[in-house]
Formats: sequence, C-alpha cells, structure tokens
Amino acid sequence: MLADPSERYSAEQVLNHVWVAKLAPNSDESLLNFNLETMKNYTQANKFKKAVLTFIASRLKDDEIKTLKDIFTSLDKNSDGTLTFDEIKEGCSKLNTNLNFEEIFLSLDTDKSGSINYTEFIAATIDQKIYLKNERLFEAFKSFDKDNSGKISVKEIGTIINAQNDDYKNLEEEIHKFDLNGDGEIDYYEFCNMMANLQMK
Repeated sequence: MLADPSERYSAEQVLNHVWVAKLAPNSDESLLNFNLETMKNYTQANKFKKAVLTFIASRLKDDEIKTLKDIFTSLDKNSDGTLTFDEIKEGCSKLNTNLNFEEIFLSLDTDKSGSINYTEFIAATIDQKIYLKNERLFEAFKSFDKDNSGKISVKEIGTIINAQNDDYKNLEEEIHKFDLNGDGEIDYYEFCNMMANLQMK
C-alpha cells in the first residue's frame, strides 16, 4: 500500500492477499481453531461453574488466550465488542456443525443482555488446561468463599449467581453431586473436582 501508485495494490487485491485472507485476526482462517465442543460443554454447566469460569476469564492475560481473542474478533463483524446471535450463527455455520446455536447463545448470555460480551465468550470457550491451573482455581475459590470458612455454602453460591427463592432447591441438588463428604458445602477438593468434571454438570 505504500508503493508507487503505478505498483500499488487495488482494494480487491488487498482483500485477496494471503495476509488479509489467512493471517489477519478477523479472517475466516482463525475460526478453524474454534473448539465447538468446549462451547457445547459450557451450555451444560451449572450456574455456579459458569460463574467460576467467568471469574477466571476476566483475569486472564491476552497472551494466554490469543487464539480465542482472534476468534472473537473474527465473529464480531461490526467490531462493537459484542456478539449477536446472527454473528455467532453466521460465523460458526462455516464450520459445518449441527449445533443448536439458539440454545448456545442463550446459555452464553449469562447477564441476559441480548448479546455476548468478550468475557462471556472467553468463559465459554476457555481450554481446561488454562482454567484448571491450581493458582486460578484457588483464587476463584477464595473469592467465592466470602466468610473465609474454607468452604462455599449454598447461600454464598446463591449470592454469586443472584439466585431467586426458587433457585435454591436446584442449587442444593447441584451441590449434592459434588459434595463428597455430605456436609452441604463445597470444600476446595470438591470445588476442583467439579471444575475438572468433563461433562460440567
């Protein structure tokens, strides 16, 4: 583009150049690294696990999630910093998948804003190798253990996810799945077990 006018690329040539088509952050090529299975698993997670992943995602450095950042940029066609249902559906449709994008979108939109912000996207697509690091899990556990008891209670989880009265019964059932010692609370070992569970339920 900085060449003599007689040698300068046309707009069409620029768009078709390998750097723009294959290497630029918003190119379709970056979508090839998109692990849809991770996002699908996220939709099956309980609300508490989603809250933990969101907490961890908000504290990650850009170099740890460069690939995911590039994928987000590629999907964000209007560059407004959020993803609409149409942007996700259009972008992922190129990956030849039969996933229910409406279900996925509703699951990712944890704050019910009608769009997916960057942190919500990272939380749903982050690799286990990143979020299962002990220092990350311990930081999240300490943040949610509001009374510093060494355990996270149903009440504390309810506060974190803004639970309503009707939600607490479901919370108790979810906690029961990972409450290995049956004390009605989640200690750090049980917390790590929940986060490592592949099905994320």
